[in-house]
Amino acid sequence: MNGHDHDLQHVRRGAVDYIGTGAGSKVRAVRPVEGTRFCLARSGFALFTLQPESLELEFRDFTGARVYRSALARERA
Repeated sequence: MNGHDHDLQHVRRGAVDYIGTGAGSKVRAVRPVEGTRFCLARSGFALFTLQPESLELEFRDFTGARVYRSALARERA
């Protein structure tokens, strides 16, 4: 998880999920890159809920409206 880019992003490359949640400031244009599952140039925040088999991710915009939801499956060793 990072918070520098001024947008909301979920990018998966291989087995790694990159979650960008830096939309608390002035937003700037965003465009999909390889592996993009979601991107939005809007102020907001991320909400994470840990479940037994997954990590649930929600992006909510500055009004609190849900704009994206994904469940990241737990990998078993």
